[in-house]
This record gives sequence, C-alpha cells and structure tokens, in this order.
Amino acid sequence: MKILHITAGTGSFHCGTCMRDNALVAALRRRGCEASLLPLYLPMMLDEADETDCPLFFGGINTFLQEKSGFFRHTPRWFDSLLDRKALLNWSAQFQHMTRPIDLGVLTLGMLKAEEGHQAKELRRLTRWLKDQPPHDAICLSNLLLAGMARQLKAELKIPVICTMQGEDTFLDDLPEEYGKEAWALLAKRCEDCDAFIAVSRYYEEVMTHRLSLPGDRVHTVHNGISIRGYEPASTPPSRKTVGYLARFCPPKGLHLLVDAYIELRRQGVHDDLDLLLVGSCTRGDRSYLQEQEGKLRRAGLLDQVRIHANVGLHEKQELLRRMTLLSVPACYGEAFGLYLLEALASNVPVVQPRRGAFEEIVKATGGGWLYDVDDKRCEAALLAECLDRALKDEGERRKRAGQGRRAVVERFSIETMAASVSAVYDQVIEASRKSNQ
Repeated sequence: MKILHITAGTGSFHCGTCMRDNALVAALRRRGCEASLLPLYLPMMLDEADETDCPLFFGGINTFLQEKSGFFRHTPRWFDSLLDRKALLNWSAQFQHMTRPIDLGVLTLGMLKAEEGHQAKELRRLTRWLKDQPPHDAICLSNLLLAGMARQLKAELKIPVICTMQGEDTFLDDLPEEYGKEAWALLAKRCEDCDAFIAVSRYYEEVMTHRLSLPGDRVHTVHNGISIRGYEPASTPPSRKTVGYLARFCPPKGLHLLVDAYIELRRQGVHDDLDLLLVGSCTRGDRSYLQEQEGKLRRAGLLDQVRIHANVGLHEKQELLRRMTLLSVPACYGEAFGLYLLEALASNVPVVQPRRGAFEEIVKATGGGWLYDVDDKRCEAALLAECLDRALKDEGERRKRAGQGRRAVVERFSIETMAASVSAVYDQVIEASRKSNQ
C-alpha cells in the first residue's frame, strides 16, 4: 500500500496536526506501508525526526500573493521558486499573526475553490508533479480545509482521497461572518468529492457529520496516538506539588483560566507549596497575551513560583512533564482531541479538564483524570480551582488515575495502535475504490 499524506506546515510553532501526521507516517512505514509526507504552505515545525520526503507546495508567500494579485497567478516557476525558499518561508511565518481576519476568509475560500480559485496554478503544479511520481494507492489530506483539492486530484490521478477531520470548525466559525457562512457551504459541497473521512474523536465525528451532512458510512473515528518513547514516569515524585500546562500560549487554550485558578488556590492559603509550570508554543502574536498572564501573577506576588518554558524541544518537554503533579489545559472551545493529554498521561501525570469537546471522551477512556462541569452562572476559573483542589488533596486517587492513564496510553493510544486503525481504513477505502472502477 502506497499512501501520500498532504499536511499544512506552520513554519514558526509546534502544531499538533503536524506532529500527529509526522508520527503517523513514521509508524505506517514501520508497518511496511510506503507512506510519504508532503508539506503545504510553510515548513513543518516538529519535535521529532522530520519524516517529510516530498517538496513543499502551495508556498505560503505565493499562495497569499496569488490571491491578492492576478499578476502572480501567471508568473513562471523560476520566479515562484524564489519565494518558496525555506529560509524566506520560515521568516515570513513569524508574521502570521498580522494576517487580517478578512484575508484569512478570502484565502480560505480560495483554497476551497481550488481549481476554480486563484491558487489554481499551484494545484496544477502539484498534480503534474504527482503524475510524474510512482503511482499512489490513495491520498490523505490532513484537514478538511484542503478538501477543495480532492476533485482535481481524483480526476487526474484516479485514486481515492481521504480527509482527516480535526478542529476545522473553530477556525471556520472564527472567520468574519460573511466569509464563514460561504466557507461552510462550499466545504459541504467539496466534501462530496472525498471518499472517506477520519475523525480524531467520536465527539468530533458527531459534530462534523451533523454540520456538513456527511454520510455516516464514509466517516470513521480513529483516536490519535503518540510515540511512547521518552514519556517515562519520574523516578521520584516532584519535590513540590506542581500544576502544569502544555499547549500554545493563546486565549482559546485557556491559559488565563489556569492562571486565575492558580492565583485563587494560593489566595486561599491551602496550597502554599504549589508551583505553576507553563510549557508551550509562543508565536510573536502570543507574546502580549503571555505578558498579561505574567502581569496578573506578578501583581499577586506569585511570579517567583511560576516557571515558563516556551518553544521547547521534545526531550525538554518530556523532562518538564515529569516535574508536574497535574496537568490542565482548560481550552475554551470544543477541542477535537488534545494530544497534550496523551503526553501527560504517558508521563504518569493525571489531567484536570473541563467537560467540553473531546475531553470527556478521552478522560473516560483512559481513567486518567478529573472533569469539571462548566456552568454559565459561575466563573470557570473558580470551578477549575475547586477541581484542582480536590485532586491535589487526594494523593492516593492521583496515583490511581495516573497509573490508569499511562496504561491506557501504552495499550490503546499509542501511535502504533493508531497506525493499525488508520491502515485498516485505507485498505477498506482502496478496495472499495478498485471495485467501483472495475
């Protein structure tokens, strides 16, 4: 089986989608599958060995300029290649936060229109390149926002196209209303060209099947998995109780809620020995938000008990996880999954999460943490503080849930388990496609 994975890179910060797809390709190769990884837009930012083995397409600068001006839709390849240089793309990625919402809306519609949009030249180049390669059995697109490519890829290559679903709803809902409404309608139409969909949680399968009116027999749920290597428990418990955070430093991930909950716990005087450890990606656009949280901690006289580690590598991340007593990433939206939960649980660190999105599904499946109800009548930071308080006071229960969580990740949420399930979906889709073409 020969599979091509097409994944959007970020260029300037670690992204769960990139890390997931990179690890999946490596695991599929270990299973004997000929899996390739092709990046779009920007180089991939990874904390493990880069499995990319294809050139980058739809370079971010070219994609943006082609949407803005008809001139760039007809420039020769030698000119476009100058703008696709890796160093230039990495430099430009630092300014992603400056892209206006209206520009994101226009670009999103352009990519969904694909061969009918302003990036048609880029899609033709990708298709020509693929036709010159040894044939693949199927293509997997890393997210639904790439579904516009499916029609032309299928028509030219005569192979099925599978699309992963993982968090696109939040992005589309955050677009300006006039663009978001059109994007949802166009996406629903473009999904008709995809042969199958893989949702990363049952929660997200239900959300997107409903919102896009997808046929149930074409949607499969395969939980994300991680490589267990390096995520060992600490040899001894942390010298001080520590609540940890592991995600991007941005408002949707709820860092401000965790900071407020920590300040409340310390104000109560019950956990005077409690530290806060913040680990995650931080772009230029995230710095002011992070500084706001530091300001709150400084005013509360607690900044000395807080450690902040931004943009760390894999080994440092794994070591920092072992210093945590609990992990909480109180995301403010319906998270499709949350790889950071698996990373914490694999490290024997139980989690405290809101009963929102896929968190309930993951915590119940692993037995590795606590959930708190979100109540519109009460401050969420206070509810989080109460749940953290209960977990911190019960050492025996923490040990029990930590052990359950780690066993579940090793046995059911490893990247090998995920690769086996994804491979089974690929086999099913490829076989159905061959029969329909006979």
